[in-house]
Amino acid sequence: LHEQYGGVKPDVARDAHARAIQQTVDDCLREAGVSPEQLSAVAVTVGPGLSLCLQVGVRHALDIAAQYSKPVVPVHHMEA
Repeated sequence: LHEQYGGVKPDVARDAHARAIQQTVDDCLREAGVSPEQLSAVAVTVGPGLSLCLQVGVRHALDIAAQYSKPVVPVHHMEA
């Protein structure tokens, strides 16, 4: 995906994240055998990482949390 740029191009990475996030979440929930209503919270990586990519995840997590009235748990993925 990024080879033609010689490294990660943040806007291209963001767009790839945006295209993949819904299917990724749906797949994870299905594999776990749970529905969004059964979640006790929505965890989301808040760093470190590319801010454009992190924003995609945070926005999606906030949307899910709002839709299902769940708290959001920010996660530092290096510490988790």
